[in-house]
Amino acid sequence: MYQYIWGPSEFRATGTLKTFNATAWIKSIQLPPLFLAGEYDEATPTSTRRFAGMVPGAEFAEIPGAAHSTVNDNPDELLRVVPAFIRRVEAPAHSVTSKQHSSG
Repeated sequence: MYQYIWGPSEFRATGTLKTFNATAWIKSIQLPPLFLAGEYDEATPTSTRRFAGMVPGAEFAEIPGAAHSTVNDNPDELLRVVPAFIRRVEAPAHSVTSKQHSSG
């Protein structure tokens, strides 16, 4: 499956993903996403930040000193950024839920 969609080598896409382009529908994402890129990532911080700008409510985070494997390259920063994002995203829903329960 992996070779079919990407190709036999990590260094060049030759499979079906070679021409995949989701920019036409990226704006339709309805949940706030977190776009991550390592400082030295092949999915560059510049391009990742640009895609994040296409999605309402999206956030972007660059993981310093990391390439594509952020969890290996800078796990401390990744484990700071992701939970902080989740707390921000879930906070409004939690507040509404708490108000609904306390008004009954």
